[in-house]
This record gives sequence, C-alpha cells and structure tokens, in this order.
Amino acid sequence: MPLKKCQSDNKQGYKWGDEGTCYTGPNAKQKAIKQGIAIEGPEKFSEIMKADSISLSRRDCEVISDYMIDNGYGIGSAAVMMADLNNINKRRL
Repeated sequence: MPLKKCQSDNKQGYKWGDEGTCYTGPNAKQKAIKQGIAIEGPEKFSEIMKADSISLSRRDCEVISDYMIDNGYGIGSAAVMMADLNNINKRRL
C-alpha cells in the first residue's frame, strides 16, 4: 500500500493505500505518511517507500522522525530509517 495522490470534495490530497482516508489541505502528505507508518510499522513503511521510489521532502522526513520518537521508537531507529529513506532521494537525482 503506497502513498497515493487522491481527491476529496474536489481538493487534491494524499492517502495511504487504496482504502485510506484522503487528507487534503495543509500537511495532507504528512498526515498520510503518519497513517502509513501507523498501519505498516516503520520497517515495512520504509520498504514500501523504497520499492515505489517515493521521494520525500525534508519536512516529510522531519514528520517521520518526530512521529517515530513520539510513538516510542528510539532516536537511533528514527535516524536509521531516515538514512535509509534518504537513499531514495539520492537515487532519483
């Protein structure tokens, strides 16, 4: 289930997978990313993002690391995931 663009009430947004909530407005992408981590767990989320070569902004990465730390994952785990996901962006350049 990857991160996908969607539309709700004629507004562009993002959701996680086919059945997820379509988030619109400010921080829509970040809300969908949080939903993806909550559903899949950090490791599987990272695998899915890498498999689909989904590029993440710096803000997206901050949201991911903050979400992980707020939900009991250690700083080391968040850093490893960020380094792993950062490789997606490097491959796309």
